[in-house]
Formats: sequence, C-alpha cells, structure tokens
Amino acid sequence: MTRVLIVDDEPDILFLAKMMLEGAGHEVTMAKNSKECFEKLKEKRPDVILLDIMMPSGDDGWKTCRELKESEETQDIPLAMFTVRSSDDSVEKSYSCGADAHIKKPFYRTDFLETVESLVNKSRS
Repeated sequence: MTRVLIVDDEPDILFLAKMMLEGAGHEVTMAKNSKECFEKLKEKRPDVILLDIMMPSGDDGWKTCRELKESEETQDIPLAMFTVRSSDDSVEKSYSCGADAHIKKPFYRTDFLETVESLVNKSRS
C-alpha cells in the first residue's frame, strides 16, 4: 500500500483528498503545517508528499519543499505542490524549488489521482 502525506491547513481539502486517495487504495497521513510535516516524516516515511503553499503561521510550502529536496533523507520522495496558486509564476516557482508536480485547487478527481499515481510510479523507480 502506498503512503501519501498531505500537508494542508484546510480541513475540507484534507477530508476530500483523503477520501479520494483512500478510495484508490492509498494510506493517507495528514499534517496541518510544515512543523507537523517534519514530525510525521520522522514517524513514517511516505511514498509521496502533497504540500500546500500557503499555510498558517507564515509557513511557506515552497520553502518547505526546498528543505525536503535538500535533505538526503527526503530528497527522493516525489512531491507535488497542492495549491490554489495557479499562475504561471507560481507553477514555475514550484518546479524551481524541487517539486515534481503542481496540482491546482480546485481539482478534478481524475486529474488528481492520475498525478498522484505518476508520483507513486516515480517513487517505485
């Protein structure tokens, strides 16, 4: 079973994404901010990370992405930015900080699951 860590501060988004992913056979762990993300990573290594850009307490998902991609322990975990930030500049910034994908909210179930599956396949190779 593939493990997916979702980092997002919106309860409705967490619930919806969790239901879709569990329905597709994935195990889901959730975190509400960057600090909790790093705590969850110590408990159980995910196969894929979905990371919001704008979170409370001034958390910046791009900064968190850079930290994850610079760490030898987490750099090989496929990561998608999961955000309402959909401008070309935001997408470009996601990839420049090391993200493997950029999922725009609101999202379509099919596109969402296809992107996650492509990241899962990347984690297996």
